Amino acid sequence: EPADFAVMVGQDALLVPAVLAGARGGILAVANVLPEVARGALDALAQDDLAMLRRHHERLLMLGRLGQLANPPLLALKAAAAAAGSPMQAWTRTPVPDGEEVARRATALVRELLQPNRGVAAAGQP
Repeated sequence: EPADFAVMVGQDALLVPAVLAGARGGILAVANVLPEVARGALDALAQDDLAMLRRHHERLLMLGRLGQLANPPLLALKAAAAAAGSPMQAWTRTPVPDGEEVARRATALVRELLQPNRGVAAAGQP
């Protein structure tokens, strides 16, 4: 692989498999919601910590559900980022059908991930 060439992945569910196959990292929309999940997966890979890698990968897969809440998924991503503490506002120029329900479900998903022993807080535990 040339030193000035790096393969990056953009799909959250493929971050771990792609890096295991030689990619250098990813540019993930869900990393704007909980960046510590993507970073944690990359750190676990670098440390050969398979238990930690599995927990972070599972969380990436959970975050990936945001993309299924709305089409396009922008409102769900913004609502999730706001629920995670970002100053981002959960709105879009184009109305999203069932926008309030999308925001509610995105917020619930992030809150689940942030619960001790379930989500991001548990990822650092053995």
